[in-house]
Amino acid sequence: MHNTHIRARLPALHRALIEIVGVINRPERDEALLRAAGLPLERALFPLLVLVERLAPIGLVDLAGRVGRDHTTVSRQIARLAELGLVTRHGGATDRRVREATITPSGKDATDTIDRARATMAVGLFKDWDKADFDQRVRLLGTLAEDMTKPPEKTPETTEWGQGVCDPLRVEGSALAFPHLPGINASNSRAIASAPGSGTLSNCPSGM
Repeated sequence: MHNTHIRARLPALHRALIEIVGVINRPERDEALLRAAGLPLERALFPLLVLVERLAPIGLVDLAGRVGRDHTTVSRQIARLAELGLVTRHGGATDRRVREATITPSGKDATDTIDRARATMAVGLFKDWDKADFDQRVRLLGTLAEDMTKPPEKTPETTEWGQGVCDPLRVEGSALAFPHLPGINASNSRAIASAPGSGTLSNCPSGM
């Protein structure tokens, strides 16, 4: 696909993704799903339980990054899930110093109940969609998710200012992968970009 077309359509894609992420992150959505599933689970524990079931064994550091919480908080919350008998904690298979979490049979029963409640809610959402449209969106969203989890390309483009290379869309590990997200500005984007593993914006002009 031509770069000019991608850049022209990217803001619309960003807006749609922001709306989707915003809806998913609303506390009341999790609470409604837990009510529908009939699970008396603390809302803060809900996404951790689901991610452990989907991705186990998963390291607590990785888990903390995925939910945007600090490691100490997630470690405490995983301990709570372990007390409830929903997950187990153990050392990593290749590095025993790495703490990982795995779902238990009781935890799997809980997430199966959540999945059934989610499916019921989804049927109401998509009931008027054409089957071909639904299937196409499932396929395209799967492709998008797969591509977004790949390491960023390392082929930055030369800027028109003649100051070396600068492509904020490809700053590794940075929120600048979504330059139109609210709250991203010249000040905090450079702080993000200067973090370890975040690539660099040293050649980007001020105001990027």
